[in-house]
Amino acid sequence: ILKPFSERELRMVVEMALYKHQADLKVQQSEARLSLVIQASRDGIWDEDFTGNQVHHSARWFEILGYRPGEQPQPFGSWTGLLHPDDAGWVGKFMAQIYAGKTAQFELEVRLRHRLGHYIWVLSRGIVSRDPQGQPVRVTGSIRDLTESRTRQGALRFSETVLQTISQGIVITGSDRRILSVNPAFIAMTGYTQADVVGRTCVFLQGLGTAVEAVATLRRALLEERIVSVELLNYPKAGEPFWNHLTITPVRNEEGVLSGFVGLSEDVTLRKKAEFESARFAAIVKSTDEAIISTELTGKITSWNAAAQRLFGWSELEMLGQSMVQILSTEASIEEDEVLKSLLVGDEVKGFETTRFRKDGAVLEVSMIVSLIKNVAGEVVGISRMVRDISERRKVELSLRRSEKELADFFEQAPLGLLWVGPCGNVTRVNQEFLKLLGLGVSEVLGQSVPDFFKSDKVLLDNILQGLNRMESVRGFTATL
Repeated sequence: ILKPFSERELRMVVEMALYKHQADLKVQQSEARLSLVIQASRDGIWDEDFTGNQVHHSARWFEILGYRPGEQPQPFGSWTGLLHPDDAGWVGKFMAQIYAGKTAQFELEVRLRHRLGHYIWVLSRGIVSRDPQGQPVRVTGSIRDLTESRTRQGALRFSETVLQTISQGIVITGSDRRILSVNPAFIAMTGYTQADVVGRTCVFLQGLGTAVEAVATLRRALLEERIVSVELLNYPKAGEPFWNHLTITPVRNEEGVLSGFVGLSEDVTLRKKAEFESARFAAIVKSTDEAIISTELTGKITSWNAAAQRLFGWSELEMLGQSMVQILSTEASIEEDEVLKSLLVGDEVKGFETTRFRKDGAVLEVSMIVSLIKNVAGEVVGISRMVRDISERRKVELSLRRSEKELADFFEQAPLGLLWVGPCGNVTRVNQEFLKLLGLGVSEVLGQSVPDFFKSDKVLLDNILQGLNRMESVRGFTATL
């Protein structure tokens, strides 16, 4: 202020100076608060001034894209210069519409190129400032890194997909063990819908056949909030009960507090039936009088029952893990190889008779039935042999053949006329002496009725035949032929 001056002018100048000073302080305070907000924010701030052709970015903006503060991304004009090629086209058209229209704000998810070369998803928000003529002069906005959010969302979507498509039944409960949700596999397994089960505990799946011990184990583990696996007989809404292999895992929040349980159910009915059948078969094998030997495809013995021990002389302890070659001759080994080849290609192998060795070196005559052993998947995993000692039978057969020969020799060489007659009275066999007595040929006698050769009362002959059929003996009968 230049002299001379009036008190009024001085007052005005001082008041203006004080007002400007207060305004500057407020601006500084506002800028300081804005700076603190920008620094505290997890968003990267950017500002593009069209009039001065200047672009400003916050430190967080550089950090999100992997740059040091002030480092110029290449290539770069504005934030749109970092767009993914697939986003650049539609974002450019979108921003052109924003600039040309009256809309001031925008929000979109795009991919920006990171300093390391890959692209990251960001949420870009902005506001357009216009001059009095409505022309855009400035755009101010922010970007937020969506990488973690997208990863979390992807994981959630993946988890939901797994939950919906997994073949095992899944039950999710709260800490009070009441059901919150179940997946489609559980619904298919039990026949109960979401509406049927939500809010209930899983006790409704239990029934008379459910083992009390398994239920007690399950309850104890739930009270102790630990993982547990049990097998329970469960009852569906309709149909036959099924065996459920149930695994329950407690779920805790970040503070370690129990928030609920996740149950994984698997229908193991087929396996349990196979186990029952296996146990029953094992009992039969153990108690049968037939020697039953099971081996791997390599010939290593996997089962040797008591009857096998009695038949061959080796104990189960001696034979388990040993090779079948121990009781086979060279010829028998070749024979078994041929049998196995036939079985593997699907040919039917009937029981056959062969020889095997005892522990004391004696040779056994045996009959054997060989079959393949398959697992639940239908894969061939071994061979089963049922062996029976036929030495005594062979002796009996030999004795029988000898007796038959002796009888045949006697029949042919006897000085008496002999006939073998069937139950109906027809001749089935005739010896030479009978033919000589009557002067007949074999063809004239075989198949003929016995009464035709007798000149006797036909009724009497019929009565004799009936008596013979009743196992009565007829002796001293005199007749004319």
